[in-house]
Order: sequence, then structure tokens, then C-alpha cells
Amino acid sequence: MNKRALLCALFSVALGVLCLV
Repeated sequence: MNKRALLCALFSVALGVLCLV
């Protein structure tokens, strides 16, 4: 697993949550 990919996914989720809120 790539750490970069994991970070990207986490960031994407964080942005999605911020958008929802």
C-alpha cells in the first residue's frame, strides 16, 4: 500500500466531510 495514496484518500474524505458540513 502506498502512503501517498492513503493520504490522498484521507484528504478526499476530509474534504467531503467539510463540504457536507
